[in-house]
Amino acid sequence: GVLDADSRVPNDFLEQVASASPGESCMQVETRPRADGDWLSTGYGFGRKSRNIFWWRPREELGLGTTISGSGFFARPLLLERVLRSTRTLTEDLESTALLAAEGVRVRYVGETYVEVGEPHVLADSLRQRSRWARGHVGVVWHRWPQVARQALRGDLGALDTALFLLVPTRVLTRTAVTGVFVLSAARAPGSLPMAPAAVALAAEWLLPFVIAVRERLLPLSIGGAKLAARHGILSLLWFPVGLWALATAAERRWDESPRSSSEKPDAVEAH
Repeated sequence: GVLDADSRVPNDFLEQVASASPGESCMQVETRPRADGDWLSTGYGFGRKSRNIFWWRPREELGLGTTISGSGFFARPLLLERVLRSTRTLTEDLESTALLAAEGVRVRYVGETYVEVGEPHVLADSLRQRSRWARGHVGVVWHRWPQVARQALRGDLGALDTALFLLVPTRVLTRTAVTGVFVLSAARAPGSLPMAPAAVALAAEWLLPFVIAVRERLLPLSIGGAKLAARHGILSLLWFPVGLWALATAAERRWDESPRSSSEKPDAVEAH
């Protein structure tokens, strides 16, 4: 098992993991944000909860598996030795996911228990962390995507799902594109789609997730819920400049450690 040093788990954590482990080679436990009331960590926590509902749980139901997160994943020792120690990018969790997908190994999502993880409390720390993630993502696409794609061409749906995610890692991209298509259709711009399919696509990107979020009690119907959604939206939009900066500095190997509290200062280390 791999966990961050500041992770928190319930008392029956290992018991639940053991119950889910028969027949599995690698598992990722659900990660939840630590409730500390900080505006930045709360916004990221909303995104983490959204990922559990809209990303991890549906893929587990479909048998596609999930992605390894930095904390709370478990792997068989032989698999860890043979595959997962060969990572070379700044995001070893995503690269490990790609390596396993290329081997046809599914990462089982375990939702019966959870790991509480801390989030950055300072925006500058968050931007440094996300820049590393984005650079690492570029590295994984560059070094590992062909292997995943070859496995997908053999008919492996899990590898296909991973290959698509590596190329389109965030719903912000698709949501922005769909919204733009709808605006062009509403304005009857030359070459735009008919209004009906554009409206259906817009509802699928915005209305359906909203209904699910309310039903799952992810987003309360209140002013606080609206503020939370707006906060998360702003943080999501920051992925655009972060992604562009990561592309421009893809060769950077600097690793800035994320402070565990607002009083800690990050130390930079060189990745090897």
